[in-house]
Amino acid sequence: YSRLDTFAVNLGRRRPAPPLPAGLRLERGSPAHVDAILDCLARNGRRRQFAPCWSRASLFNPETTPDLRPEDFWLACDGERVVGCLARWDQGGFKQTVVRGYSGPLARPVWRRLANAGARLGGWPVLPPPDTHFNYCYASHLAVDDDDPRVFAALLAAFYNTALDGGYSYFMLGLSAANPLRPVLARAYRHVIYASQLYLVAWEDGLEAVAQVDGRVPGPEVAVL
Repeated sequence: YSRLDTFAVNLGRRRPAPPLPAGLRLERGSPAHVDAILDCLARNGRRRQFAPCWSRASLFNPETTPDLRPEDFWLACDGERVVGCLARWDQGGFKQTVVRGYSGPLARPVWRRLANAGARLGGWPVLPPPDTHFNYCYASHLAVDDDDPRVFAALLAAFYNTALDGGYSYFMLGLSAANPLRPVLARAYRHVIYASQLYLVAWEDGLEAVAQVDGRVPGPEVAVL
């Protein structure tokens, strides 16, 4: 049905703040913004295929989004209206990727030390020691009215700097091949792509439902997969 790419973005040096369109401002989320965040997510989720449907009961629920808070959001605001949002979701408390060992030359500590020395000089993250976890977070709950690349660029730079200040090495963001916001990320940020394929699967009694899937841009949230 579609290709879905997870961008693993390297956090190296701070980013300058790109200009927002006139009349807009960036804000950190707060409990007072919850209704406006939900409106933005719902409004833009309807433009995507397979996007999550968030509600006040599910968005900041410890059972559905553990460790996600309103303060983890960056918002682009037009007056009281949220026209774009992006959240930093640290899932390390309940989901981790742990390095159990290395193969080839990197199995020897001396080669890892050399690789890490080069990584530090180039601004890349270092290889974690065996039996430690990758220090990353998710860039989740992306929604931008009209897919405005200027709004996404400003949200992404603010998110990047906040994640860098938080001590993370990477962040993950999933975008389908058809997502018009991809170039903003792909052209300006160093990354590795983990490619996936989305399939539509059904028994015979579900083929009619599959046929009703329209051509909207796919928008699954990789942070909840």
